[in-house]
Amino acid sequence: MNTRSKLWVAVVALMALMLTACTENKDTSLQAEELLGRSQEAVAKIGSYALAMELKQDLDTGNGQETFSASSQSSIEVEPLQIQQTVTSQYGGEETVYKTILTPQQYFIQDLSIGVWNQLPQSEIELVRGALSDFQIDLKAQAGRLHLAAKDFEVESQEGMYVLSLREGAEETGIELLQDLLESTFGGAEFLANIKDSIKIQRLVYQVTLDAKTYYPVKLYVDTDMTLALDPGSPMEMTQQLTADYSKFNAITPIEVPEEALEAPELDPSINPEDLEELENLEGLEEELEGLRGQEGLGGTDGSGNAGAGASGGEAGSEGINQQP
Repeated sequence: MNTRSKLWVAVVALMALMLTACTENKDTSLQAEELLGRSQEAVAKIGSYALAMELKQDLDTGNGQETFSASSQSSIEVEPLQIQQTVTSQYGGEETVYKTILTPQQYFIQDLSIGVWNQLPQSEIELVRGALSDFQIDLKAQAGRLHLAAKDFEVESQEGMYVLSLREGAEETGIELLQDLLESTFGGAEFLANIKDSIKIQRLVYQVTLDAKTYYPVKLYVDTDMTLALDPGSPMEMTQQLTADYSKFNAITPIEVPEEALEAPELDPSINPEDLEELENLEGLEEELEGLRGQEGLGGTDGSGNAGAGASGGEAGSEGINQQP
């Protein structure tokens, strides 16, 4: 083959490669709707799964910076909804580790630093459910939300996975997708509705990874910089990173409530976190009084045990309600 023939073959091969690339790009633009539709059908058949989450939030209020971080390991049963979580959170230089179990009728909290269980009053359980996001507890609703936004996603194939990324310039879609997460962050839809108009996104990375065989979600990754005003006229900057990893579909260990949790006392919803230090001080005084009674041979009931359990459980419970990682 002479030089001119070789050159012609090379040109034809290059044109074929370019045509293939153009065809692949066109197919990719159509894939998002198809893939998310298949995912929506697939997750409807999921009865249980495991979820590992990492969340970090940095708030700059203008008067200083606050950082909150949390990680959780969860087992979730879809119908009826039951969740078992182990949550570690850091805020203000303090770390809290607790375990929670949510059933259709009850919510149990265990402060793992002392091993004490408490129950949340039934009147407060709906607040807990309301603070949970669809990407945590309702994969079908999450898949439906993503399917509606399919036109704003780009698709990349990676080692048996499909990575769907929100395209640049889709800020309005980004705000809608973030709404579920922000409702969880700020404690419910009603509060978010009051601040939604103040939210301005500076940067947003929103990626969903699907298994190429099952179309189950494998990972959700969100990284965003935004400004918002919790109080009118007082904007603040917030950076938030979230990673959610899904696994063990229809293969988790069944959730069971231990006997000590079922027999645990209810937390008093009137107790505020600010009251806990005072309660702990009272507990110390009660212990001293019990010691004096014992030395003097006096009888009496031990009130310190219940007070201590309520205080510790209440602290963990209040963080669990406001932040569901």
